[in-house]
Amino acid sequence: MQRFHSLHRWLHSFFFCDRCRENDTVPERQRLRKEDVSEQLKEKDDIIKSCEKQKLQLQKEKQELQKEYNELKERSLNSEKAYNQVHRENEKIQKKCQSLEKRYAGNEERCRQVQQEKENIQKQYDEVEGRLNSLLQSQNLNCEKCDTYAKELKAVKQEKEEISKIYHNLKRSDQQSCQNCYQKSEQLEKVKQEMQELKKAHGDLQKRMKINISKQMQFSGQLSENINDPCRESELVKMYNHLKKQIWPREKERYLKKRKSVEINKLGALVLQMSFQLSPKVIEERMRDIATHLLLNQDDLKDDQNQQLFKENKKILQRRLHSCDLSFHKEEVKRLYKDGQLPEMEWEDFAAECFKVGSLMFLHDPSLVPQWESQADGYTFEDGKKAGMLIFPAISNGSDLICPAEIVSYNLG
Repeated sequence: MQRFHSLHRWLHSFFFCDRCRENDTVPERQRLRKEDVSEQLKEKDDIIKSCEKQKLQLQKEKQELQKEYNELKERSLNSEKAYNQVHRENEKIQKKCQSLEKRYAGNEERCRQVQQEKENIQKQYDEVEGRLNSLLQSQNLNCEKCDTYAKELKAVKQEKEEISKIYHNLKRSDQQSCQNCYQKSEQLEKVKQEMQELKKAHGDLQKRMKINISKQMQFSGQLSENINDPCRESELVKMYNHLKKQIWPREKERYLKKRKSVEINKLGALVLQMSFQLSPKVIEERMRDIATHLLLNQDDLKDDQNQQLFKENKKILQRRLHSCDLSFHKEEVKRLYKDGQLPEMEWEDFAAECFKVGSLMFLHDPSLVPQWESQADGYTFEDGKKAGMLIFPAISNGSDLICPAEIVSYNLG
C-alpha cells in the first residue's frame, strides 16, 4: 500500500500537475525512487527466502521417501531370498525322493525274482526227495539191485545236499535283500516326512513374512506397493483414518452448539453407513456403463483379455474419482436426501467425504469393504448407534482385517 501511494504521488507529480512539478525538487524524486527500489528489493528477498525454505522442505521429504523406499526394497529382497532358499531345498528333497522310489522299485523287482527262484528250487527239492523215497522203497523190495540203488542213492543224496545249500544261500540272500528293501522303505518314509515338515515350515514362513510386513507397512497381502499410486491400499487406509480422526471431529464441533452429543453421534453414524452403502451401488452403475460402451456382456468378461481391459478402465475410474473435488461427490450424495434416507442437507460435506473414501476403497483390487459386524470394546456398529456412540467399522480386503474397528465418539449425555 505504501508503495502504491508513493508511485501515485510520483506519477501525479510528473504527468498531471505542472504546479507540483515546478515545486518538486530533484532530491525528493530521488528519495521516492530510492524508497521504491528498496521496497522492491525487500519483496524479492522475501520471495527468495520463502523459495529456499520450500526447497529445503522438499529436499527433506525427498530424503524421507527415498529412505522408506530403500527399507521396503531391502525387506522385499530378504523375503525373496528366504523363499528361493526354501524352494531350492524342496527341489533337492523331491529329487532325492524320486531316486529312492526308483531304487525301491528295483529292489521290489529283485525280491519277486528271488521269490520265484526259491519256489522253483523248492519244487526241484520236492521232486528229488520223492525220487529218494521211491528209491528207498524199491531198495527194500529189490535187494538184488542194492549196489545200483546204493550208487544212485549216494548220487541223489549229493544232489540233495547241493540243492539244500543253494536253497539256504538263496534264502539268506532273500532275507538280506528284503531287509535292504525294508531299510530303504524306512529311509523313503523319513525323507517324505522331512519333505512334509519343510513344506509346513515353508507355509509358516510365508504366513509369518506376510504378517510382519503387513504390520510394518500397514497394509495386507502383497510384499510391495507402487508408491506412485495415490490409491494404493496403505493410502486408502490413511484416508479412512483421516476421515475418523480429522474430518469427523471437525464436523461434530460444528453442530455441538445446536445439538446434543448423543444426537450428533446418531446422525453421524447414519450418514456414515448410508454413504458407504451408496458408493458400491454408484460404482457398479458406472462399471456397467463402461462395459456397455466397450460392447461387453457377462460372457465376454470371462475372457482374460477383456478382464484385463475392464480392470484398466476400473483403475482409470478410481484415479478420476480421486482427482475430483468435493462438489462432484456432493452431487452423488444428494440422492440420499431426495430419497429421504438422510434427514438434513447440512450433513452433505461429511456424507461426500464418506462417499469418496467408500468409492475409492470399493474400486481397489481387491475391494476394501467395511465390516459392520466387527466389534470395538464389545460393541458392533449397530450397538454403538443405539447407545449413542459412533463406531467406525473395521476394513477388510477379503482375507485380512487391515484396519480395526474403533469408537471415535462416546455417549457423553
